[in-house]
Amino acid sequence: MDLKDFVKETLVQIVKGIDEANEELKSSTAFMASSNVSSGGSPWKYTKDKDGSYHYVTDVDFDVAVDVKETKTSEKGGGVEVLSIVSFGGKGEKGKESNSTHRVKFVLPLALPTEPEEKKYPGRR
Repeated sequence: MDLKDFVKETLVQIVKGIDEANEELKSSTAFMASSNVSSGGSPWKYTKDKDGSYHYVTDVDFDVAVDVKETKTSEKGGGVEVLSIVSFGGKGEKGKESNSTHRVKFVLPLALPTEPEEKKYPGRR
């Protein structure tokens, strides 16, 4: 796999993961904050949802190791394969194999759930 393909696929998978997370969070007040994250000069980050409620935003750090196996065989071709499942076996062809591990680090802002009204204003009903 070429580096550009690896970068492209990594970014596509991250975005799809965000989309799927937001879909799963529809019944919650939490969401992946994609815009309008502000600190207003304080050490805390926040954003507003579509209803105007404020949400505390925390960063979720990811540090993912990706194993890549490159095989050069006596058959035509060869190539690079990103490993996600360990497999055993072979065809009996002679070849040379090299493995490498790459790390992908990124941070995503998560807008935490808002508290229910009864917790925001104790004693108020």
